[in-house]
Amino acid sequence: MENPFEQEVEESYYAAVFSEGKTDEWCLQTDDEGKITGITIGGCNQWYMMGHAFWSIDFSRKFITIIEKVYGEESTKNKLWEHIYMENLPQLKMKMRRYPRNQIYEFDSLEDLKRFDRKYQYYSI
Repeated sequence: MENPFEQEVEESYYAAVFSEGKTDEWCLQTDDEGKITGITIGGCNQWYMMGHAFWSIDFSRKFITIIEKVYGEESTKNKLWEHIYMENLPQLKMKMRRYPRNQIYEFDSLEDLKRFDRKYQYYSI
């Protein structure tokens, strides 16, 4: 298995995998330079958010400013960071980084990780 992480990265990105057929995942639209211009939840035969993301210092500063403005709002309470990112795409420049299927994985819970790697069944609390 190839390690998808790098020592140095300059531009913010979100990892993506291609969906063969329908998916309920967060699908990405990009411009000619690969910058994310739109996100839809669900799609067909599209690249979708999967796994890790990298935030540059500039991206992080802008995102922190946005988070500080919306953090106390009731409507923000149950949002993932991706919701807030999606609502602020024009200010938050990020590229899509394409990966082949089965090179990266995403675990939403410890149970997901245990199904992927059985060692965690015995060595986790």
